[in-house]
Formats: sequence, structure tokens, C-alpha cells
Amino acid sequence: MQRTCDKKKDWLSVQYRTQTYGEVDEYNAYIVNYVKPWIDKNYRTLSTAKHTVIAGSSHGGLAAFHMALSHPTTFGIAICMSSSFWAGIDFLPASTLTRLLFSLETSDLIQRYDEILKSTDAPILYIDWGLSKGWQIHNFIIEQLAASRSNEMVKLLTEKYGYKRMNVESIQHIDENEKILLTCIDSHGEHDEIWWGKRFLTIVNILFDHFLAIIIIN
Repeated sequence: MQRTCDKKKDWLSVQYRTQTYGEVDEYNAYIVNYVKPWIDKNYRTLSTAKHTVIAGSSHGGLAAFHMALSHPTTFGIAICMSSSFWAGIDFLPASTLTRLLFSLETSDLIQRYDEILKSTDAPILYIDWGLSKGWQIHNFIIEQLAASRSNEMVKLLTEKYGYKRMNVESIQHIDENEKILLTCIDSHGEHDEIWWGKRFLTIVNILFDHFLAIIIIN
């Protein structure tokens, strides 16, 4: 998956806002057609969608969201940590302005998956973000953008698409027949692998308890 920073000159263009986010479709096809079948062939897995998770952080979280929604019969659950839902919408030097001008609801990302999000085949989603306000650019800008757009995504999924929100700290039972949205807001979380790793262990234990899932990480 090509990263947004490779396309800085296109951040404000219509072409960038309507493209498939860093050629993620080709990456999805590789995972679905080669990686997943290889795992199922060489390991004892429960290969159905409800037992299969795609996970990622930052741009990988965005890719996981794409993959689960574009291949719901392969991936029944997506773990999206500090996801770059802002990619293609927010122009970093002016992100405060772009957050006012552009919404996720009207973005290509949501429009593309509107029908599957409305359906009963929509995957279980886990979305988290950190609230660190450290001076480093990955926290001061990137994680705050991830937090803002992830919060917007959670509101959109619950209010428009009928997802049932559950905080990971209070989960007792997950009904696989419901459209479940698991969330975690990490009050000290930063935009790096250390914090994602801590939250990842929590959600993985929950998913194994309920689904005996295999997990593919972006």
C-alpha cells in the first residue's frame, strides 16, 4: 500500500480524493488471493469469515477497514487502531480547516462501502485512538487527526448504519448476529507501536475468547 506521504502534491486534488487510497485494492487482492489461502493450507485454521480478522494501525488500520468491507466473506472482523481515516480528506498543514469542510459521510471511503455497511453482512469493527497531546508531530498532528476522524467514524457507524457500540473494557458477551462496533479510547495513547501493542493484546484476547480467531496483520 502506497503511503499518503508519497503523494503530498496531490492532497488537494480531486483525483486524490477519489482514488483508491494508495493502490489498496491491489494489496487487498494479494492478501485475499495468496496470503489467506496459504495460511489456511499450511495451518489448522477455522477459515470462515467470522473466525478471520484483519488488523492494522495508522495507514494499516485504514487498509484493514478497506479489506474487511471489500471482502466481508473473507474477513468478518477488522481491527483498526489509530486509523488514517483522515487520508484523502485532511490536508495536514490545514487540518483544522479541512475537518470543518469535509466529512467522512460524504467521503469516497464511506460512499464506496455504503451498501455493505447498511447490510447484515457488515463485519464486526474495532476502532481505537489515543488522546496523547505530546509535542512530537506523530502525536500533535497525526494522532489527533486519527482521534478526530475515528470519533467521527464511530458516530457515523452507530447513528447511520446501526452498529451497536461496545467499549472493550465492559464486554461480557458479543452476539455475532448483531452489527458490533468495539471501541477503545486510550487516554495516554500515542501514535506508535508501543501503545498499539498494548491495546492489541487486549482486543486479541477478547476476540479469541469469543471467536477463536486467526489474525492477519497489516
